[in-house]
Amino acid sequence: MAGFIISVIGGKGGVGKSVYAANFALAAMQELKIRPLIVDLDLQSLGDQNIILGQNPIKHIVDITKLQGIPFDIKNLAPYIVNTSSGYNYISAPRDSIIAKDIDIDGLGKFLKAVPQLFPLIVIDCGSQMDPHVMKTLEFSTLIFVVTTADVIVINQTKRILSKIQELLFPPDMVQLIINRYSPSQVIHPQVLQKNIGKNVFGNSFSKSDKCQLNHLKQ
Repeated sequence: MAGFIISVIGGKGGVGKSVYAANFALAAMQELKIRPLIVDLDLQSLGDQNIILGQNPIKHIVDITKLQGIPFDIKNLAPYIVNTSSGYNYISAPRDSIIAKDIDIDGLGKFLKAVPQLFPLIVIDCGSQMDPHVMKTLEFSTLIFVVTTADVIVINQTKRILSKIQELLFPPDMVQLIINRYSPSQVIHPQVLQKNIGKNVFGNSFSKSDKCQLNHLKQ
């Protein structure tokens, strides 16, 4: 059975989507008893997942996209994947912006096509921009999480991201809205945010809704 690719996009920089992506993958690992793959494809921040996960690999996703003439299987990908004792696998982003610009989009597509055959769950931190490598990732995704916060400026930028995703004709149910760092004391409540954005809220960080999605993935 093929695995799931879940892409996590920030409605704006600084909403905590990288932490959310890591936490979601680790929650899935614990709750579903699986070994997920976390991929840092945020080519703007360049290394936030390294800090979050406490990793410092030399090889990265751009290296993988440049592999030529070999199948993307566990043996060939092993040198590029951090296999942690904690129970998850990890592929980092490069730490150099010049190297990041050299990503091979076709090679990325080949990787994304192959990797669901190798891992039951792949969580990809896509950053907060609709760049070509992000759009390619969305093509192979099972689910897209758009992470926002209950902040007026962030909500405005989130609407822009959702509009661009909608233009790509992804099914509405495939795109889910997450309110990160939500507190009931905030002025902007989920109902207000839903009305402003025009999309129902899927979950408030680790709400019961997220657990429902994990249960769905397990079925």
